[in-house]
Amino acid sequence: LCKLLDDMYIQFKDDEMILITFANRSVVFLFNFEQCNTLLKMKSLYNKPSLYNSIKYFVRDGLVTSSGNYWKNNRKLLNSSFHIEILNSYIPSINEEGFILLGKLEKFSANNFFDIKLLMHETTLNIIT
Repeated sequence: LCKLLDDMYIQFKDDEMILITFANRSVVFLFNFEQCNTLLKMKSLYNKPSLYNSIKYFVRDGLVTSSGNYWKNNRKLLNSSFHIEILNSYIPSINEEGFILLGKLEKFSANNFFDIKLLMHETTLNIIT
């Protein structure tokens, strides 16, 4: 999937946006920062699309997957935790754990199927602790 998305970006990056339909689901890919920023600031997205339901398997019900007033109120509480200076302090850890994750994924890639959930949880916990 990552290879596919990377190839799509290379092929369509000058188009700024593409629409792809998979099994009666349309997905818009934005390749322009300004468009992404505008989209993320739209108040109509407080009620998130059904695409977020697919990631609930990994992250459960939380701020990322919630919507409406619950999302709006709790996001305000977390704003100070996600200040750019605080996030910048995590970059070395994110990079280190990212490379470790890639090594683990490379080992697992020989198998047809594996549960990535445990690896993602472990990586996330290692980054934030």
